Amino acid sequence: GFLDKVIEEQAGIVPLRSLIELAVLFMQLAVRSYGGEVKYVDSIMESVVKAVELQESKELDKEDAETLLELLEIPLESFRLSVIDIVKAPVLISYLSPKIKRAVEKEVLIGLVKSKKRLNSMEMTERVLNFVAPLVESIEKKEDAYEFEEVQTNAAAILHLLEFPDPHQEFAIMLRLKDIFIKGGMSCMKTAFPAVAFALYRLGSEVGSREEVEESFKLSVFDLAYLLIEMISSANPESTAKLFLHGATVLHSMQLKSKAAEDLQLQYINKAFALYKDSISTNKLELLISLIGTLNTSNTVTEPLLREIQQSCLKLLRREEQCKAILVFSHVLLEEKVRRSVMVACGDVFEEGARTVWCVQSE
Repeated sequence: GFLDKVIEEQAGIVPLRSLIELAVLFMQLAVRSYGGEVKYVDSIMESVVKAVELQESKELDKEDAETLLELLEIPLESFRLSVIDIVKAPVLISYLSPKIKRAVEKEVLIGLVKSKKRLNSMEMTERVLNFVAPLVESIEKKEDAYEFEEVQTNAAAILHLLEFPDPHQEFAIMLRLKDIFIKGGMSCMKTAFPAVAFALYRLGSEVGSREEVEESFKLSVFDLAYLLIEMISSANPESTAKLFLHGATVLHSMQLKSKAAEDLQLQYINKAFALYKDSISTNKLELLISLIGTLNTSNTVTEPLLREIQQSCLKLLRREEQCKAILVFSHVLLEEKVRRSVMVACGDVFEEGARTVWCVQSE
């Protein structure tokens, strides 16, 4: 076309930036005239690749790169996720210096998230992940704290775009994201894994009442969430303890009756309590009350666990905090399912209110 002819005639004569600026004008015209026709974008991108190939040096300077970024932003904003389908876009990005290349990849990632277009096919989602993975995996090498956080936040936000009719496919994508974030190092994991955990909780909640989905799959969703939270528990014990408690609550809401489900819920609660005892020195009352409240959602409460929590209430430093914790704990013991669990564990029969009296008197 006309653009190709101009490039062939002017390459090496006029600055590369001028040729890319001409391509920007053609791109704007294509967007206004042809709407979502990606083939016209492909054609323009191919012409720009040709312009770069005709240069003696294939590495773009800062001004060339800024103009190229302007060119790439047009289809990104106008065609949304279809930019991943543009064959020559990765080729153009590869010409950039590492620093500028990363800036372009970051802009593409932000554009993907801002588009809010749902990812509901494995093919498209894999393209997105293949584009994002190198950006996330090199995240530990970054020095700018704001940019570091921005990249991580937007990478994790991809989870909110997932919308698969088949929960097994969505689960597979989350496994893939887990591997990507692990390669980004602990700094990446401690930011991204909570988002993955919440996405897994959402998935588990969505399939909880679906009889056609096997229970083993439902539990595997929470097994993965447990693994991810445990991997970052040393980095932020208080937040991860709350994540464990939230997971136990969601698991209870799914109303799974098997012993495996009850054991997994108790595992979540026990892990949160272990973090409370071993790793948390501030905001202990708030977390302890959350833990006590979560006991109401557990179908399996053991007498040793109740006794340990009761002792933890008494070990709080301030008298006022002890009283608040004891009162909240006494209400839990009035719950019928908790009393029943205690009676089974102890082999004793307690009259209604007896455990509350025991709790308060022990204070």
